[in-house]
Amino acid sequence: RLLLLPAAATTGEDTGRENCVTMASAFVHALARPHLLFGIAVFAAVTTQGYEPQRIDTPWHGTSVRDLHNEYYNIFRRGNRNAASHLWSTFLLERAHQMTEERLRYMFSGFCAVSGSPTQPSDYSRYKMTLRTMTGEAMTGFTYFCCWPCVCDTQDLIRVDTRNVTTQEGEKKMHFLVIGNPCEADQSKIPWEAPEVVCNGQELERAILSDHGYIIISMFFPYEDSISSQDEGTYAEHCEHRKQMGYNSGMGEIFRKVASITPLAGVGQSPTCSIQQERDNQAAGAICEGPACKE
Repeated sequence: RLLLLPAAATTGEDTGRENCVTMASAFVHALARPHLLFGIAVFAAVTTQGYEPQRIDTPWHGTSVRDLHNEYYNIFRRGNRNAASHLWSTFLLERAHQMTEERLRYMFSGFCAVSGSPTQPSDYSRYKMTLRTMTGEAMTGFTYFCCWPCVCDTQDLIRVDTRNVTTQEGEKKMHFLVIGNPCEADQSKIPWEAPEVVCNGQELERAILSDHGYIIISMFFPYEDSISSQDEGTYAEHCEHRKQMGYNSGMGEIFRKVASITPLAGVGQSPTCSIQQERDNQAAGAICEGPACKE
C-alpha cells in the first residue's frame, strides 16, 4: 500500500514548514509499519522533481523598487545576491497575480539581471540590447544593469525565452532573460562567491523555468524608441578590452562561471548571420537572408 499524505497548503509562505511537519509525522507513523516506508519514498520522489512556483496570497503591498529592496534578506536567505537574480524573479513571479502588469514590469526594473544588485530604474541603468531567443530570432529590448560590464556578460551568456504570467488583468506571455541550469552539469564549478546558487539534485533551488526549461533571471522589456537608454554598441571596445584583461571588472567571473556551467552560447543561433551581423545590417538597412547577409 502507498501512504497517502495530506497535501500542505500551497497558498501561503509557510508551505515549506508544513511539508516538513507532514513528512516527519508520516515517517514516525510509518516506522511502526515498515511496509509503508516505500510509499513515503515514492511521495518524496514525486514532490521534489522540479520547483513549482507557489502562488503567494499573503498580500505584498510594495509600490516602489525600494519596497522590493527591503525584502532583500527574505529573498536572499544566505545574505548574498551574487549571480542569484533568479531569486528576485521568483519573488516577483510568485506574487504576480497580486499586481497589475505595469507594476510587475516596474518591479523587474529594480535589480540587475547579471549581478543581482539592487538598481534604480533610470535612463542610465536601462540598456538597449539585441539578443537571440531560444527559438533562434534576434530580438531587441531593454534590460536593467548595475554597470556596463553586465552588457558583455549578457551578450555572451544570456538568451531570451517566454513564460505565461498571470497578473491582476489575466494571463499573458512575457519575455525573460534566461541562462542554462548550472545544476545539470558539474556542480563543483559553482563559485563559492555565489552562495545562493544552490542545487537540489539537478534543480536550481527556487528557480522558475521558462517555456523551454531555462532559468529565468529577469525580464526582457519591450523596446520603445521613445524611451531613452544606453546602447550596447557603445561598449563593444570596452567588452573586448575587458575580455583581454580577464573579466576584471563588474561582477568579474562570478556570473560567468555560473552561466558557463551549462552554457546557452550558440543555442538556436542562425547558421547564416550572427547577432553582430544583424545589428550591422539593421544600421545599413540590410537584412539577413540565405547563406550571407544581403541587401
